[in-house]
Amino acid sequence: MKTNNEIKITDRWVNQETAAKYYNVKPATIKANRLKYGHNGTIVWAKLHGKVLIDLFETDKRLTLKG
Repeated sequence: MKTNNEIKITDRWVNQETAAKYYNVKPATIKANRLKYGHNGTIVWAKLHGKVLIDLFETDKRLTLKG
């Protein structure tokens, strides 16, 4: 469901493509940030069974604290 360029996401942990849509950036930007800063960056992520999952709730908290 999309309204006024907003995406409704009900999960806390999402894949890189969904996180990129949520933050309105390319998936490559998410991957580059993750590779450059690792777990010390603003994006909170974990690897589970070979998949990279982004924690939207904690990432939003970090972004608002830095902004």
